[in-house]
Amino acid sequence: MKKISDKGRRILRMIYQGLGAAAVSLVFQACYGTPMDMEITIRGEVRSEKENKPIPEIQVSVENLSSRYSTSTDIDGAFYIGVPERDSYELTFKDNDGPANGGDFVTGTKTISYNEASVPLKITLKLDAE
Repeated sequence: MKKISDKGRRILRMIYQGLGAAAVSLVFQACYGTPMDMEITIRGEVRSEKENKPIPEIQVSVENLSSRYSTSTDIDGAFYIGVPERDSYELTFKDNDGPANGGDFVTGTKTISYNEASVPLKITLKLDAE
């Protein structure tokens, strides 16, 4: 029987270490789930329907997920929200500060599919008086 050289031993050791790490990872995932939730980012912009101006401070939340999946639009009406991968998402757009952002806007909802989540959304809201 031929002896294995030092180089051969190092290669075998690296292979066994790699296989061991992969096995530990699979066992961990089987017991505890994926170590980090796979997330995607839903992004978009909220504007007023009548004047087509950006609306800041609109609360954007994803229904049927914890409050962690909620954000507010910035000064340009833009929002970004990281969510776990799902088949679809029901988004709610709610004006929490009333007239401070230019009017009292009616709450809006939009349901999107997973495929639509990668495309920036264009959301328009009506003023409550319209």
